[in-house]
Amino acid sequence: MRIENQTIGSYVEDVISSKPVPGGGSVSALAGSQGAALIAMVIALTVNKKYFADFAPEDQEQMKALAEYFAAKKDRLLELSGEDIAAYDGFMVALRLPKDTEEEKRARKEAMQKAQIHAMDIPLYFARLAAQALERVPLVARLGNVNAISDAAVGTLCLEVAVRGGVYNARINLPGIEDQALVNQVAVECKSLIEKTEALVKEILQIVEERLG
Repeated sequence: MRIENQTIGSYVEDVISSKPVPGGGSVSALAGSQGAALIAMVIALTVNKKYFADFAPEDQEQMKALAEYFAAKKDRLLELSGEDIAAYDGFMVALRLPKDTEEEKRARKEAMQKAQIHAMDIPLYFARLAAQALERVPLVARLGNVNAISDAAVGTLCLEVAVRGGVYNARINLPGIEDQALVNQVAVECKSLIEKTEALVKEILQIVEERLG
């Protein structure tokens, strides 16, 4: 079953079970989806208010565009939560391939490498998406409905989980990848994503603190 069609309760039961998935990758992407949804909610609680008409025209345009942006990110991150599960399952399929002959061993090794890279790509991809989303949150935190500023903070933290969780789940796959150039490239990108995210979260939460008074 696609996780989009699961109840919250059944998904959590899957997480708490002895099954390896859904695990940290899926949960991180799902947290990011919820984070994007919360930021979209803050925007909805702003653009529908009378005082929004007093915003500068460029700010009105940006906020309306961001409503669509975060709604799309919410959907994509939810999809990626399921794709992370599928990527793990794909690796397990490759792992179980026959290895009796030299030809089978070569085919299995190639399949495992391909599956391992894919299992690394998915969390790295949603870490990138969440980091990109965070770049747009400061404007929402500054202009958004002050009565929903706590929601902007929680949305920010959920997106941070998606970045950090994505990075950790990408890195855990690196030892199994033989392409050292790719490994080095991903390691550098992961470090950059964390550094950028730390700076953005600090900036956003400072805005939240100031608006909370």
